Amino acid sequence: MPAERMSADLYEELLERKEHVIALHTLDVDAALVQFRVVSRRSGKSIYHWDENHGFVSMKAGDITVPGSRKLADALHYVLQSMHYGIYVMTGFERQLRHGCVQSLKEIAHAQDGHERKVILLAADIMLPGLLADSVYHVVEDQTLVVRPRLRDGRWIV
Repeated sequence: MPAERMSADLYEELLERKEHVIALHTLDVDAALVQFRVVSRRSGKSIYHWDENHGFVSMKAGDITVPGSRKLADALHYVLQSMHYGIYVMTGFERQLRHGCVQSLKEIAHAQDGHERKVILLAADIMLPGLLADSVYHVVEDQTLVVRPRLRDGRWIV
């Protein structure tokens, strides 16, 4: 089902899931970002969009940015240190996804500190290192998009 036909309910459900790191596979990233913006404005939830050109920008009020968040490592460190509720939707992260970032995502995924925060990785074909296999919840939004399993260290992962 194309993203523009998806109801905001799917996005609200994603925000309510217990998992802290979600990979949302969609063919229409721009339409998905629009839906997250709608959810943020209607619900009042603090949802931020990250890309490497701007860092974190509020989806509710587009002029609010988080200084020093343009590098993925710095952005993930910010998420880990934040004591406030926040949903962090990330696009264009693939080039900067290195070992330190993978470790930060694992820490976010397994955080038990009581702070409500979530990272949503948003792209058409999300290829994550095997270290994240048990830490990331995958959602395929489009019926035509299939997550291909890969063999990593003798295990099949998506």
